[in-house]
Amino acid sequence: NCLSKPELHSEFYCQLICQTNRHPDPDGSEAIQCWMLLALTCPIFLPKQKFLWYFKQYLQGHASMRPVAVRYAVYCQRCVERAESSAARECGPSRLEVLSVLLGDALMHSNPLSIPIHLTDRTYQVTSFDCSATVQELTKRLSQELGMRDVLVTGFALFTDDPCNSNREHCLEADVKICDAITMWEQSAREGNQGRVDLSRSIKMTFKNRLYFRNVVRGETEKERILVLYQALESVVNGLFPANQDLAIDLASLMLQIEFGDRRNGSDAEKQLSRIFSHYFPRNLSVGISLEAKRKVVSQVAEKWTALQSRSASDCARIYLNVCR
Repeated sequence: NCLSKPELHSEFYCQLICQTNRHPDPDGSEAIQCWMLLALTCPIFLPKQKFLWYFKQYLQGHASMRPVAVRYAVYCQRCVERAESSAARECGPSRLEVLSVLLGDALMHSNPLSIPIHLTDRTYQVTSFDCSATVQELTKRLSQELGMRDVLVTGFALFTDDPCNSNREHCLEADVKICDAITMWEQSAREGNQGRVDLSRSIKMTFKNRLYFRNVVRGETEKERILVLYQALESVVNGLFPANQDLAIDLASLMLQIEFGDRRNGSDAEKQLSRIFSHYFPRNLSVGISLEAKRKVVSQVAEKWTALQSRSASDCARIYLNVCR
């Protein structure tokens, strides 16, 4: 209720201060629960400006008292500083935030939350952030960790899955708060599950290219090239990229050279070639194809793969993208 009624913000903080100030059992569960609620509230909304100064002094005073109060007071100070310098939150705390505070993880780190960001090359990068972090801040940090240029140059963006439709994705705007996006996903998942919470499911975030411009190729890093490559591969496999059988065979042989290097005779090579139709070949070209035709395609891919002997993965990736581009 307080989130949608600004007139209650200061009163809510007053009640929490009353519950945490000079408590008869400051290390007891009741006082700690009030501190936890205060820690969850600070990133969501702040009291009015006149009362905010008093609240800061209150936190400063408790930052040098008992060990239990110190940890929460210091954490609340960090949250207030971040909340002051950023836009207001639109949603309540997500399950990730609540668990972080309940388990005490939030009190130990400046970026207390972390989430795996999935990449198009079937890997993921665990990235940490705080409760006020925006999509722009997270993608900037992620790009630096991956050795990529800024998203304003590369055209990469952060996507989330749809909790009710597995075939749909949503691109997050740069100024959206990460925790708000997580909360909205959890609310949609709950509504789609008749009000029940499915603890086995969580939001899936993917970092991939959204806007592609020809001039960004100049200065492209190796990681950017690989991620765009696998995104192009997904389009080829799903039939979104127009390819005939000859072109599909060429592209499949390039992917085999990228992932496995030079072809070697033996059982390993046979296993690798068996991945052609499931991982590299357009599905629309493999539907209804006879077993004999499949053997012929595998034989042609193997021949093309052998011809790529000594080609580096970087060279093959460049050739693959040149064809798609």
